[in-house]
Amino acid sequence: MTFRRLIPAAVVLVVFGVAGQVQATTITFDSAITSPLPPVARGTVALEYTAPGFPAAPISFITQSFDFGGFTAGVLPGFQTTPTLSIVNDAANCPSITGGTACVVDGSHYLATEESFGIVPQFGGSFSIQSFDASALFPSGSCPTCNGGAGLANVTNIEVVGFLSGAIVAQQTFNVTTNFQTFALTAPGFAQVGRVVFTTTGPAGAGAIDNVVVVSTVPEPASLVLLGTGLMAVARRRFKQRG
Repeated sequence: MTFRRLIPAAVVLVVFGVAGQVQATTITFDSAITSPLPPVARGTVALEYTAPGFPAAPISFITQSFDFGGFTAGVLPGFQTTPTLSIVNDAANCPSITGGTACVVDGSHYLATEESFGIVPQFGGSFSIQSFDASALFPSGSCPTCNGGAGLANVTNIEVVGFLSGAIVAQQTFNVTTNFQTFALTAPGFAQVGRVVFTTTGPAGAGAIDNVVVVSTVPEPASLVLLGTGLMAVARRRFKQRG
């Protein structure tokens, strides 16, 4: 095989080799966060991110190349929802906004919500989800002074539902306590999903999520385009020199 034939073959192999690489990521909620709508500050305790309504993309926020928001079709009625997701950055000060009720602490930022939410890769494609940490939000069992005195209960069960091409491929339910625990997603379908929904079974309540471990197999499209373009430019120059 001549050098002229080897170059295009190398381009194909390298591009597809990169596309096939896997990269494990632990989403900690400590990294940079972007959002289509500006967050609302709850004192020094948390920033609340709300997904915009239809027809905008239901994204509450983006972090570590994953979109979090109202991608809940197939679990909740309707095309999408508009959840408000809080990034708790100073749980020690929770009593200042809850009327005296403490929040769970795990030593870092975490996601707190009482609403269902979905996760999808920012750049599309499929991924696997391996585990996550979760806890009920209030160590005391509930927050009687939250919601203007109406109270807010703890979540008791978290259900994780995996989708691929719009169909449910995996589903597991976990019982949570008032301490963070690591839950492994062992159902085979979670090895390849396009979207994951976190929701509750049983009574609604507030919970905390952290350290979501995902493995993405699809890089940013721009990376592949730049790589392929650069290699093809090298190939064209080589062909001209040999011509």
